[in-house]
Amino acid sequence: MTDYSEVLDQADSGSLPAAALVGASSHEVFRLTVDGAEVACKVFRPKHGDELEREWYGLNALQRAGLAPFPLAHSDGAIVMSWIDGAPITGPSQALRDALRRMYAIALQPPE
Repeated sequence: MTDYSEVLDQADSGSLPAAALVGASSHEVFRLTVDGAEVACKVFRPKHGDELEREWYGLNALQRAGLAPFPLAHSDGAIVMSWIDGAPITGPSQALRDALRRMYAIALQPPE
């Protein structure tokens, strides 16, 4: 099992060895390689209440339905998750409608 504590320590101290991705609006997202696997690290800005905890629970629920990256680890200020290649959604599509339908059917609960 991979230990993400070094990545989380770097995220919490603002010293991740990568540039933030373009396009993130409310937080910074970084693409990193850890033990040969690509991961995303989302660094939350301070004073956003319980947003990180809500996102952690949401990612766990959405991932079980195949709608989100796999959440791997978190600290007080960052979440490390699996990396998923993709492209920005540019308009409505049947795939988006299907994903939203599946998402709204999920009951949120704390991860096991």
